Amino acid sequence: MFKHHEKGENISLHDCTIDRIKFKDGWLSLYFGDGFWIDPNHPENDTGMTLKTDAAKVKFHLVFEDKCDFSVYVLSRKGDYKKRLCTEPKKKKFFERVNSGNCTLEVLWIYETKYNSLKIIECVIWDKKHPHSDKCFIKLDSDKVKYCWNELTETEY
Repeated sequence: MFKHHEKGENISLHDCTIDRIKFKDGWLSLYFGDGFWIDPNHPENDTGMTLKTDAAKVKFHLVFEDKCDFSVYVLSRKGDYKKRLCTEPKKKKFFERVNSGNCTLEVLWIYETKYNSLKIIECVIWDKKHPHSDKCFIKLDSDKVKYCWNELTETEY
């Protein structure tokens, strides 16, 4: 259980690592074993510095509550590393790859549209078996987001 369940104000996922993904009852949950960033303007952070939380998760409620409300796209390097191939892996296989520890996802950015629920999470896939990385985009249609965490750590940004 988590102490804090918030909308995400003054919280950043930039450079944070997703190490587990779960889909249940219309919620897509991204787990951050090393936590995410809480900036100095957050009411729980009185240090004046951006600090990381302990293990945390972000839950996205999907508008139509099924797996059709999100997609995963992977940009893989092929051949001479100058060309990228965009593929849409099977969600179950992609989840298994992350959840098994074979790869992690480092969040670069989250793009949100102003007037509707579309969100795109841009990540780097760090594969344990290969020395290179690929990019991935998680596109979802979410009407509610909950940022869940317990404590701040002493890790500064």
